[in-house]
Amino acid sequence: MIHQLRTYEIFEHNKAAFHARFRDHAWRLMKQYGFEILAFWESAEDNKTVFRYLLQWDDEASMDAAWTAFAANEEWKEIKRVTGAEHGDLVGDIAGVVLTPTDYSPVLGGGRSPASTFRDDVAAAQAEMPSVAPADVGEGALVIEVRDLADVKEHGTVDGAVPISLGSLGLRADVTAPDAAQHPELGDHDREIVVACGLGMMASLGAKKLRDLGYTNVTYIEGGVEAWREAGLPVDHLDE
Repeated sequence: MIHQLRTYEIFEHNKAAFHARFRDHAWRLMKQYGFEILAFWESAEDNKTVFRYLLQWDDEASMDAAWTAFAANEEWKEIKRVTGAEHGDLVGDIAGVVLTPTDYSPVLGGGRSPASTFRDDVAAAQAEMPSVAPADVGEGALVIEVRDLADVKEHGTVDGAVPISLGSLGLRADVTAPDAAQHPELGDHDREIVVACGLGMMASLGAKKLRDLGYTNVTYIEGGVEAWREAGLPVDHLDE
């Protein structure tokens, strides 16, 4: 087990936008790649505002692989582009160090992260959100596919589904976001919305996110697109 300390220079004039982006988007995407964040801090140092967070990893190889995958995530790139256009640069200098404990160091946090895991989040979402069998999806429902587009093109999704990845869903459905970031299909908060993914796990998270944003009629497909396919319903690979 190793720990990594990340340090960002942030700016007072758009600090709130930085924290909103990290809290609502970066952290959610990071969890998908196995990031375990133990704590966040903010401090004032040498006329700068500094944001730090501490991560826990199994080893340096898994740490490097996770950072590479996160940096390549297309939804994260788009979120940075949109928020940067709206607020300017949100981060200045960035530094990261791997921390080696001394031989007399106590075990930090008992060796476990207090942050929830992806499976924890899925279990909580599925306990709260209603699901719907593939055959019961309403004809006029808006179906949102929350997997990455490359995954959808390879494995297929519900015919007629609108692709909005889980990482960008919070931004695309947020009425306070810039107009260019909001998805036109998500203007009606009372419309019937059904969320889809491969097996239903990511879809439950997406459904909960929409419910938390004020959408009143949201479910997710029980068993995901696999159940949809097994029911003999049409599948689209978005090969346009």
